[in-house]
Amino acid sequence: MVTFTSSFHINAGSGLSQASQAIPVPWLAPACGALTALINLLAKSESNRNGMRLLEDRCLSFTAIIEGEGEAMAQDEKTRLCSGAQSTLQGILARMTPWCLMSRVKLFVKQDELAGVIQQCHLEISDSLNKLQITSHLEIHRWQAAFEESQKIDNEYVVRYLADVRNTQQLLVDVQMQQSADVRRILTMMQENLAENETVTETVDDGLQSNLYNILQGSGTLLPNMNLQRGEVRRTSSYAVKGTAQTDIWEGCYLNQEKVAIKVMRTAYASPKTLKRFKVEAEIWRRVYEVDKGEYILPIYGFCQRDGDLPYIVCPWVLNGNLNDYVNQHPDVDHRYMLKQIAEGINLLHSISVVHGDIKGFNISISPDGRPLLSDFGFTRLQEDIMSYFDVSNGSTLNQESLRWCPIEMCMDGGKRTKASDVYAFSMTVLELMTHNLPWATVLIPSQVIIKVCRGETPPRPTDPVVAERGLDDALWALLEKCWCTNMHDRLTMKEIVSCL
Repeated sequence: MVTFTSSFHINAGSGLSQASQAIPVPWLAPACGALTALINLLAKSESNRNGMRLLEDRCLSFTAIIEGEGEAMAQDEKTRLCSGAQSTLQGILARMTPWCLMSRVKLFVKQDELAGVIQQCHLEISDSLNKLQITSHLEIHRWQAAFEESQKIDNEYVVRYLADVRNTQQLLVDVQMQQSADVRRILTMMQENLAENETVTETVDDGLQSNLYNILQGSGTLLPNMNLQRGEVRRTSSYAVKGTAQTDIWEGCYLNQEKVAIKVMRTAYASPKTLKRFKVEAEIWRRVYEVDKGEYILPIYGFCQRDGDLPYIVCPWVLNGNLNDYVNQHPDVDHRYMLKQIAEGINLLHSISVVHGDIKGFNISISPDGRPLLSDFGFTRLQEDIMSYFDVSNGSTLNQESLRWCPIEMCMDGGKRTKASDVYAFSMTVLELMTHNLPWATVLIPSQVIIKVCRGETPPRPTDPVVAERGLDDALWALLEKCWCTNMHDRLTMKEIVSCL
């Protein structure tokens, strides 16, 4: 076996000129034609430029080795060498053609797969040299040593491109042309390269967060990983600005772009149990957002267990407050419009088999343009599962802040939140909306409401003319009576309620 050490040196900026100059003898012209076509093709690639350049260099070197090896050979041996080289180069050309014609974003998504294809091309060259009985140890060592470094450089290029805010508009255009699975991979790549990666500079991290946020908004999706642990959200207030019996609410910033509410569960420590429960709930949050896109339901961006001992969830900051605050500040608002929107939101949840579990005015946020948005869906159930709090008087899991919206079946041992209990809570929320007061307003102690409900009593009809003017007419009252039936199976469904409204 002949051993050949190539002295062929590559100038990466002049591949085509070298392709023509490297073949001074006619016998290698067919291989030269395949090489020229391949170099033209590789130049079209919009990603993995270093990997492509390395492959181009290797093909040039391969052709030079063939030329040098064949100089002193007979014509039939030269023909054999040329044929082998041509076959190898044409095989690489066929293998690389679909990759070099892919869009930049598609190549970003498949960069690891492309790196594997490039590596396979290198192996084919080595295999061809062996078959032609040519061994160049230096040549083989060169590409193997350079391959990992070129892949690292290409990966860094992808991150820099995705983090460059000058590319935002082009990224948005490119992403819109991709399938949802490819968009998710791009988003995953961006999220995984946030500040947790020590090699990422502050400038790159800021750019990644900005472009990531814009792509999320443009594609109407949420982060691939809703377990926020790479700096996706940070607190911006020095203390909790509001709260409930179970949660503290802090101000925060999401992806350095949007003000958000950080709802800290103050009685539950972060643990493997809470992580497992959050992950289950996160898939529901995602499914709801994919259907609703924030039209009727306030999105939940994710959860975090790494910012202090207590876990929290993240959702948009609501400037207009909740339903109760809003109607008190804007008494002339179209109350019938508000209740129709609320009903649509609950119906949407029920249509995908999701139970809200704690419908009331406090848990209905108002968007900047005045639309009611259901918020904290499933949050009470999540709190109960994690904190394991319950009403010791009857053994059922009851949110003590929501007793006025609680149907009779929830007062029983083992009572569960269902679509029917949502319907009941909706009817009480309508009373709350129309009266600008709590349901069962004349009953001062919430636990006394449960006693009345268990006796089969129902709320008295308001007599204030203003309430009727807001829309609580005979038809709506009759509808409410069908929503708070003692027998949960006799209640209307949300679909029926929406059709009536």
